[in-house]
Amino acid sequence: MPPRATTGIRRRKRRKLHKNGNVLINASNSTVATKPKLARRGKLAQLTNMPLDILYEIFGHLGSYDLLKLSRMAKMLRRVLLNPSSVSVWRNARLNTGLPDCPADMTEPQWANLAFSPHCHFCLTGGARIVEWRFRLRACTRCAKDHLTETLPAFEIRGVPADRLLPTRQAQKRYKLVFANRDRLKLCQELEARTNNQEELSDFLAKQKSYVADLLKHAVACEKWAKTQNQERSMELDRLRLGRKTAIIEKLRALGWGLDVDSMRDPDSLADHKLVKVPQRLTDRIWSNIRVPIIEFMEKMRRKRIEREQIEIIMNRKATALNVLRNYKNKLLPDDKVMPAPVDFCNMEPIKAMINQPLDISINEESFDPIVPQMAELFSLWRKGIHYDLFIRAKSTNRLPFSLFEYDDLDDIYGEQSSESETDEDEDDSSTEAEVMSKLQLATTIFCCRECGLNSLISYFDSPSSRPLFFPEILQHPCLTRQCDFGFPTYAVFDPSKALRDSPRTRTSWNAHALILNRRLKNMAERIVLSSGLDPKVATAADLDAQNLYYACLDCIDISMISVADGMGMTPVFMWREAVRHQAELHDEVTDWHIVDEDEFNENRVQPLENEDDGGDNPLRSLWCCTLCRDTPDEQDPMCLSAIFHHLSSRHEVTDGVLNEDYYKSSYAASKYLTHPPYKMLVSFRSLPPQYF
Repeated sequence: MPPRATTGIRRRKRRKLHKNGNVLINASNSTVATKPKLARRGKLAQLTNMPLDILYEIFGHLGSYDLLKLSRMAKMLRRVLLNPSSVSVWRNARLNTGLPDCPADMTEPQWANLAFSPHCHFCLTGGARIVEWRFRLRACTRCAKDHLTETLPAFEIRGVPADRLLPTRQAQKRYKLVFANRDRLKLCQELEARTNNQEELSDFLAKQKSYVADLLKHAVACEKWAKTQNQERSMELDRLRLGRKTAIIEKLRALGWGLDVDSMRDPDSLADHKLVKVPQRLTDRIWSNIRVPIIEFMEKMRRKRIEREQIEIIMNRKATALNVLRNYKNKLLPDDKVMPAPVDFCNMEPIKAMINQPLDISINEESFDPIVPQMAELFSLWRKGIHYDLFIRAKSTNRLPFSLFEYDDLDDIYGEQSSESETDEDEDDSSTEAEVMSKLQLATTIFCCRECGLNSLISYFDSPSSRPLFFPEILQHPCLTRQCDFGFPTYAVFDPSKALRDSPRTRTSWNAHALILNRRLKNMAERIVLSSGLDPKVATAADLDAQNLYYACLDCIDISMISVADGMGMTPVFMWREAVRHQAELHDEVTDWHIVDEDEFNENRVQPLENEDDGGDNPLRSLWCCTLCRDTPDEQDPMCLSAIFHHLSSRHEVTDGVLNEDYYKSSYAASKYLTHPPYKMLVSFRSLPPQYF
């Protein structure tokens, strides 16, 4: 036979087998073709070949959810488990979990499916964790809107409240009930079928009420069981997290991070780290995977620990500096002139330099001995600074509408007002110290406080503490060195120079931002100064004090106490500071004063009642402060005499307190009270203006 012609015929290339024996390579296009993988036989592959008695013995030690999974794993297991003869297996599994008894209208597999299988009964979506025990279903959020209905409790069916014929539960909204649409539809069908037979309808309603009552009772037991299961599950997860955290801490201690673990502070927490709070046992493989990010977290914690230790050293040095300040102030008693508060003291250059010494240097009270001789000069320079700040504040003749003691007409309130930057034309910022002091010491330089004296901004009535502030007592006004701080974070740095325990305020540097120069009070003071025979432009508060004059308010004469026969009338009398306050509180700027000297006052005065404040160092007045708590975080407001003795005894175990050693009199607190008791005096009709006759 002649050979076959091969011209024009392409030779088919032979497929080559991959070297692993499982993959074939097509030599024509170099594409890889894989063999279909055979099913792997696991450790439970022989389970289907076991005898039934052995299977039942194994199933008897499982839970209901385990049986559900097995019934869906293989057809043979499904036939065995869903066979009616296997009901005892399901019952034993239910008893292992403590689930309440299966309802009569459900099978054991159905009951296990409801209790443990987390899928929606309508759309079969997974993750439906909430079981509606009263409706015996699970529904996802989307299906619940379509298959559950909210209604008012007044909803009735055939004259019977719906909650007695239908299983219901309380809705999230108050006074509303929820029922399943399928239950209502089934009930309506049953009622419709018995509409023509009243006796049968009555029997059905009675049975339905009993059925619903039993169902709700059973559902309550199931809800209680579910709550217990959730709590136990939560406790189990917590135990896993705690075990994982403990294991990680042991690993970190072995690596030398023990001090940093023990030094963590809020809000940092190792337990809250996303790799630590996983409810999973720590294995060597897991630790090798999370070791690097955990070490990075601990490096950050180490930096924070070192920073906290540095801050703690600085704060301890501040506390030592404040002990030096307190001892220095107490040695100057009874001289209670204004001196720097803790914040200003710690900000002074020599003190700040000592506090900021290298951290390895030990600082104690003896370390400040070279600075103590300089403190008098430092305090003097500081006083000049606050005098100038107050002077600048006085030059800015600003005023607030509706401010303290100001009830002017609308033209005056909304008239010409100057901003905080405005100053008098004849004054500039180059004023000398003498000019500053002469301005501040004027009797007409009267301030009010925005913080404690402007309650009229939110209330019609003024606060008892809203009073005119005069120089030099104003320098010690608490609002100048205090500010409100309602944060109180638990992890904030405790600064002894700023902290005030049991107070919503903290200390701050001295500033006059809370003060305003009150023009209305200034005008009143000018009239009083003129009535005293002095020039308001040059008269100081000390000049008026030296006159020792008394001012009787003629607008407050008690008509019932006027004696026509004697030609005398009774009226209250004040010193000049109290006269300004009295006029501002009760009268307008035009007030008539009857001015008398001390002799005439003593001749015509009327003694006050015995239970009235007798002025001076009355024990009932809050004048006294503790020297041991001075400039510390435990510093208290001025107290009365009995309170200060109780404080010394209970807080410091000092039984016999000594004035100017254990306690002292606050000059600012004393300035808030009347300089004499609230006397009244008799005024002759001959001294009254014509309008009083």
